[in-house]
Amino acid sequence: MSVWIMWRRIGRTFSYFQWRWRTAPNHEMVAELPDSLQQLFWTMHPADQAHCIRAAVQCRREALRRGMAAHDRERLEQAALVHDVGKGVIAIGLGPRLVSALPFIPGLQRLFMLLRPNGAEQLMVLADHAQLGANLLARAGCAEAVVELVANHHEPALDNDVLAGILQRCDNGC
Repeated sequence: MSVWIMWRRIGRTFSYFQWRWRTAPNHEMVAELPDSLQQLFWTMHPADQAHCIRAAVQCRREALRRGMAAHDRERLEQAALVHDVGKGVIAIGLGPRLVSALPFIPGLQRLFMLLRPNGAEQLMVLADHAQLGANLLARAGCAEAVVELVANHHEPALDNDVLAGILQRCDNGC
């Protein structure tokens, strides 16, 4: 993992507490989601909601810049708005986010799991949030293409999968 990506993760982790002071998120994008996806969106922590909205705005810009078809733009925006919904399975505070953002410190994750009663569970949810979110979306009746984008948003994108590549870049960029 490059130093730049690690630095972005640390910055995103500290932005966890800044969500209150940022400008009001773009709730019009959330209103465009189907009701079942809106319900899942509102289960996320406000910091994750703000992150997903920023990612969706960037995805929309990139899709418009590339001249993508309307149905591809819609799928990409939906996936961006709910890509971190798997983190809402349990309450995750700043501690596990910091520990997962700093994997290069030897023994930190192990110490965290020993000191926190549900530390292992929180770290596991953070590590597997993409698949957990995809399962939630599939149960909510979301389109298969959106479920696949969410499930693989941390996996290396194939060269021919333009939507996954855009979602990953926008997720890492916010």
